[in-house]
Amino acid sequence: MKKPRHRLPVGKLDERYLRGLLKLVRQSDPHLIIGPRFGEDAAVLEISGDRCLVVASDPVTFAAARIGWYVVNVNANDVAAVGADPRWIAVVVLLPEHAQLPLAREIVGQAAEAASHLGMTIVGGHTEVTPGL
Repeated sequence: MKKPRHRLPVGKLDERYLRGLLKLVRQSDPHLIIGPRFGEDAAVLEISGDRCLVVASDPVTFAAARIGWYVVNVNANDVAAVGADPRWIAVVVLLPEHAQLPLAREIVGQAAEAASHLGMTIVGGHTEVTPGL
């Protein structure tokens, strides 16, 4: 008889689960200064001598209103938290089934406004209508 599978609770993964998952991630790149670990929201990579690149990826799932604004500001904060100046962002917009174009325009417009306000440039991203949201 198979054991029942344990369902994960909604929200951020518990530290013990995340630590187990992170053991699966290769971290041997010599340019990686801060890599994936519990409590870190950004990675730091040495790109030349005294120059580093900071990368963050944080989805926003808690806010319906102003979600475009939040996604830019949350990710900018993750970059700033390690002492870097947030300059670029790739924005991912996942829309629920039956979404209409005005919703996509609103979210992207909010993200563009927030990025401009922070002196950041949207350099790419992904936009998709997906079931289950």
